Amino acid sequence: MRAWRGIFFGVFAACAGLHASAIGLNFTGTTLADYRTLSGSPNSALRPPDTIGAVGLSHIVEMTNGTFAIYNKSTGALVSRVLDQTFWTNAGFNPGAGNLSDPRVIYDISSNRWFAAQITVDNTGNRVLLARTNTSDPTGTWQMVMFTGNSGFADYPTLSVDALGVYIGTNNFTDSSGSFTGVSLFSIPKADILAGTPSIANMSSFENLSSSTYGFTLQGALDFGASKGHGSIVARGPLTTNLIRFDVNNPGAAGATLGTATPITVNARGFQPLGAQPDGTTDIDTLDRRISASAVQVGSLLYIVQTHGVAGRSALRWTVLNEATNAVLAQGDIADSNFDLYYGAISANLFGDVVIAYSRSGTGAGDFIGSYASIGRFDGVNMTFDTPLQLRAGLANYHLGGGTDERWGDYSAVVRDPSDPTIFWAFQEFAGLGNVWSTQISELITTPEAATWTLVVILIPMWAFRRRIAAWLA
Repeated sequence: MRAWRGIFFGVFAACAGLHASAIGLNFTGTTLADYRTLSGSPNSALRPPDTIGAVGLSHIVEMTNGTFAIYNKSTGALVSRVLDQTFWTNAGFNPGAGNLSDPRVIYDISSNRWFAAQITVDNTGNRVLLARTNTSDPTGTWQMVMFTGNSGFADYPTLSVDALGVYIGTNNFTDSSGSFTGVSLFSIPKADILAGTPSIANMSSFENLSSSTYGFTLQGALDFGASKGHGSIVARGPLTTNLIRFDVNNPGAAGATLGTATPITVNARGFQPLGAQPDGTTDIDTLDRRISASAVQVGSLLYIVQTHGVAGRSALRWTVLNEATNAVLAQGDIADSNFDLYYGAISANLFGDVVIAYSRSGTGAGDFIGSYASIGRFDGVNMTFDTPLQLRAGLANYHLGGGTDERWGDYSAVVRDPSDPTIFWAFQEFAGLGNVWSTQISELITTPEAATWTLVVILIPMWAFRRRIAAWLA
């Protein structure tokens, strides 16, 4: 029914000549207070949450540092919430209390399976954990594999999938508080992870790559389409005027290799400032200009978003690349002279609808950290965005850590609904009362441009077969 609602809403708007969007289900997810209750640590200052989430056919899964939660997709009702340690123990490995960080989760439309990853925080030789479900139901059994991420400390894992591979990138350090040593990429045949017993026997490891050649924070392209014969990786380049992109060749088997790392010239990115708060006493750490959320590929189009600086404010730089040629098709900023925007995430669909969701704060009274989304449309040449939507207003100034700047993020998520390509879901953060980070889960219903509705009308009779056509619609 949810899929039909999105389609009828779009048909109405298209017939009326409107460029419309709407917020559907919109509810608060996990908060720091929830973690404190689960862990029995009422004074915990765990931060940042590293908010991430995904949506399947009937469920929503959200992970934060410390927690793993499942919600009913139709109502938003909480199905279960456990400690992340409990989740991994159930999947086959007990990491120990407080020994996990940087969760990632994906619902793979092409296989109808869920994937999750996280790292342990051992000072050196820490491990990367990777799990997948046995079915499309995240309340069922998960099975996992793990491997040592680095002889030092493998940090900030990224996770992506495409038709052939599962890709994990890490930033490496001498130890958990040491100096940067380079980046790594791990390519695993997806069929091996989906096997009855998941395996990393054919994993290809590319460790301690030079960031000056391969870039910083390697993000695999999340691609639910048909096989393109290679994996696609994109990263922040060593210069403010470039991105780096390269292929993973033969990712569906042992012995994958890396293609040439190609610098792509883009408009210069400014240095991003800290995010302001109304009381002016403690600013928000907006991290840096890395691609902090998934890079998303739809057909040959590759969409990314980064934080950077515009006129003294933190802003969001979006870029659309032709993945086959590395050509920059379009680029621009979402910026506001009155607000700082940070930790953006991006997704897109076959119809050219693009959603970027993010945190926003400012110095005005009541401009606490809230969650927002901008819905745009890419016509192959130009990108236009509607007026930003407020998903959840912040409730207070945020001073959890007590330092000169507050940790926030370190990332967020926007994902397409596997049952309806006109619907997106955002997993964002807002500042709650009492120095509590809180997450907001929001359904965003988009409307394709009127010219695309001929295709939609043709597809409507086929919607009952959405599982069969989901990969094509991706």
